[in-house]
Amino acid sequence: DIPRTRVRAIGDGPLTDVPGGIAAGLDTLFVTGGLSADQFGGDVENPEKNALELFLKAEGLAPKYAIGRLR
Repeated sequence: DIPRTRVRAIGDGPLTDVPGGIAAGLDTLFVTGGLSADQFGGDVENPEKNALELFLKAEGLAPKYAIGRLR
């Protein structure tokens, strides 16, 4: 058995992955350089903070973490 505190939901889908992880009660990592990359500026590695915050608020999402892309 793995404690839930050691499990993270990871995804780039603002309509599926992120809400699903949050609904499951898991710390969720939003990969901003995926499906919605064009929303956060020209540098996938460094999403624009204000654009990200506005996007998340508009979508009603609150992932615990965000990253440009997985390395």
